[in-house]
Amino acid sequence: DMTSFDAFHFDQILNESSLQFLVYKIFQFHNLFKFANVNLESLVCFTREMSQGYFKENPFHNVVHILDSLQGLHFMIKSGNIKKYLKR
Repeated sequence: DMTSFDAFHFDQILNESSLQFLVYKIFQFHNLFKFANVNLESLVCFTREMSQGYFKENPFHNVVHILDSLQGLHFMIKSGNIKKYLKR
């Protein structure tokens, strides 16, 4: 929830679980499990596949890039109060 989020450090601490943990927390915070009708098992499988195959063609597109992008979007939605402009 902060601009000082360090995606490299976050990934270093959580290793293989960093993407799953961040996506879970964002889904939990924004109540997306209920809103998008996604179950936890599907989310874990999706994030695992994403983290394994995302960077194959471009080394810049890696898990740290996903973490940084997701957290940045979450921060803008939360602190910028953008959520009120999003339609369900």
